[in-house]
Amino acid sequence: EILITSVYDGVDYRKTEGACINILQNLYLGGDIVMDGIDLVSKKSYGGILAAYHNLTIGSDITCSYGGSVTTYPCVVGGTYNAVENVSGTVTVNGGTWQRTRLGNSTGVPVNADLTMIINGGTFIEKVILGTTSSHTGNLSLIVNGGTFQAGIVGTSMAGAYTYEGSMSVTINGGTIYGKIVPTDLRTGTLNGTYSLTLNGGDFAHVTDIKGTEGVNGNMTSTLYVSENLDINEQVKGTQSFTSLARNTPNGADPWLFYHDGFYYYIATAAGQGLQLVKAANLGDLATATSTQIYKPASGKEYSSHLWSPEIHYFSAEEIGAEYAGWYCFLGSQPDDAWHEVNGKVDDPAGFGEQRAFVIKCLTDDLTGPWGHPITGEPNVPQKIQFPDSDFNVNELTGGCSVITINGVKYITFISEVGRETSGTADYNFYQTINIAKFTNPWTIEGQPKVICKPEYDWEKGGSENGIHPQVVEGSTAVYGPNGEVYIIYSGSGYWTAKYQLGQLTYIGGPNGDPTDINCWSKKPESIFSQSSELTGCGHASYVTDHEGQRWICYHAYPKGDGNRRAYIEPYYFKDGNVVIGDGSGHPAKMDTVYTSTLNPLPVAEKISGFNKTETKEEKFAFTREYDGRFTDVTDSHWFASYVKNAYELGLANGTSQTKFSPDNTFTVAQALTAAANIHTVYNGKTVRAAAAGEAWYVPYVEYCVQNGIITEGQFADVNANITRGDMAIVFANILPDSEYAAVREGSNPDVTSDMACYSAVSKLYNAGIVGGDAGTGNYRPGDSIKRSEACVIFTRIAMQSARAHF
Repeated sequence: EILITSVYDGVDYRKTEGACINILQNLYLGGDIVMDGIDLVSKKSYGGILAAYHNLTIGSDITCSYGGSVTTYPCVVGGTYNAVENVSGTVTVNGGTWQRTRLGNSTGVPVNADLTMIINGGTFIEKVILGTTSSHTGNLSLIVNGGTFQAGIVGTSMAGAYTYEGSMSVTINGGTIYGKIVPTDLRTGTLNGTYSLTLNGGDFAHVTDIKGTEGVNGNMTSTLYVSENLDINEQVKGTQSFTSLARNTPNGADPWLFYHDGFYYYIATAAGQGLQLVKAANLGDLATATSTQIYKPASGKEYSSHLWSPEIHYFSAEEIGAEYAGWYCFLGSQPDDAWHEVNGKVDDPAGFGEQRAFVIKCLTDDLTGPWGHPITGEPNVPQKIQFPDSDFNVNELTGGCSVITINGVKYITFISEVGRETSGTADYNFYQTINIAKFTNPWTIEGQPKVICKPEYDWEKGGSENGIHPQVVEGSTAVYGPNGEVYIIYSGSGYWTAKYQLGQLTYIGGPNGDPTDINCWSKKPESIFSQSSELTGCGHASYVTDHEGQRWICYHAYPKGDGNRRAYIEPYYFKDGNVVIGDGSGHPAKMDTVYTSTLNPLPVAEKISGFNKTETKEEKFAFTREYDGRFTDVTDSHWFASYVKNAYELGLANGTSQTKFSPDNTFTVAQALTAAANIHTVYNGKTVRAAAAGEAWYVPYVEYCVQNGIITEGQFADVNANITRGDMAIVFANILPDSEYAAVREGSNPDVTSDMACYSAVSKLYNAGIVGGDAGTGNYRPGDSIKRSEACVIFTRIAMQSARAHF
């Protein structure tokens, strides 16, 4: 085992010399490595450390960053890049910030490997993945004791017709998890074997889904184990603080945010990426939540390119009939180059003239997909919106569809345009309109749509000064006031300009008015929300009411100096017949403004689905005290650090002083028997008598072990002598019932043979994952004295099955 560090002989060369490792290419390990006291700088996109199936320990004194043109933190991977057979390895992470974390190979080659990852701390930007990107045979185990997982935990993420075969286990004892905990997050690939998830503790307030294998391809079965100390039916409590930046990604144009069944959903225009739906438990989680692709059309179609302004709406059976009821996503799109090669290229100097309106339907009850044709059910195929009584959506731009309810009747609004043929001419009169119409179903419009808004004021005409681009009104979204008021908040001026901003229409037709009559709408002559010194092009908004009744607007804007639109949220309210955004200034709040809301109260139990079996896990051993890094001679770079911590918190080990553990000191027979008695008493609810006056402290413990069959009378001639590793195994293989030593792996230690007295005990503990062997040789060294650090491994693994070496 080799230690790689910047700290040597008491000098931290990061501080004195600026020492760091610049990752310009992937670092492949050639043996067992400990990395601690290091600054890692990623200068290769998605570059990082590949353990190549060796044992890798990353300490807590690790700083991860990126530099140059790279915007990804370092990655950590248990595997390598080539096909392997019959290998195993363990990765332990105690700190750092990691872009992508994976146990198996990160490239598409088959793997046969047993892998374990133990995470005690750190921040994980993307989902933590157990399996390889292609086929994987072997057992995978993830044990989480701490850390922050911004994008969840996934068993496999096989983007193709690959297969996983083996036993997959995830044990969560601590940490903060966001997003999903699932055996697979893609609908491709086949999973065979078993999947087990054990929830012992942790923060699940930001989790959206905890799923088993129901509906997954293959024969994999799944079991959920829940600690009796974890109340999954308790409502979540607490608060969350966040800034206005709703999505920390550059693809934030035309954001659509809504709340359904306890979760927040977000979708936006994402150039070249199809439609990506985000699901989050809390508004503040949106900034880092991952997305799921719900729709990506094939090439060569009239709808293959420039997907624009997606909006998701639900229609009930009462509203449109049982045969049509469900979730629909309206979007605009146009032909791609492959279509043009067959049908001819349209000369369109103003751009987007081929945009037409389409709709897709969610084909299951799961909003994360698949989505497709509302009539045929074919995935990734949309239905073009039909206008039987007019020529909309045929020869002119149509899109930006939304839905509004007035006097109990639903209408569709959409944008179109007038005068495209005048673009670039002396007779320029090119502008967009917002239109409204009734509908039979989400793809069939009734009658002749009517215009309810067109550009009139200077603030609506920005970007049209060159006589080529249109005067823009678009992004019309319904907002409902507390007393029955109905508003449409829309965007004016070109979206590509800093002048893009929001305006307001108010329905004034009353209960008997006609919403398709422009005279039933009142337009404010001035905009209600426009650029600030920090954000420009503020528009195309959606509106959501959160779980506690607070109203929020979600809009896109350009940060000054950034050419990408990002999504922002601010509260809004109603005053004097108007929609008032943020602080009422008519401009975005400062970007460092902090908002606080309560956490989504949804219990963990309501996030669980798809398991074949759920069991309550009885906890015999409990953490009774805080470790708080008290032992200065045990650092995170030590392989045994987590075991010392757990053994201390379980009350099974103490230090040699308040601040020292003395990990290399040996263990006496008396100390071993005391630990054995303590474990036995906790498990069986018994007690050890106190030592009598003048009696050695260890006598009651030795006596207890004899009385309860852990050892026999006279088994040890001198209890003050150091205990050997072989004798330690004999004692600890006899503390608990045999059912607690269930085998989780096969094999043995090569230096423990059948003629040895300790053979059966060592084999029992080895097969149960309680003891292991030296790196490289696998030797147990039964005749050596056992160190205090080594004893803590046995204590912890006896008490915590989740800490056992499963493979």
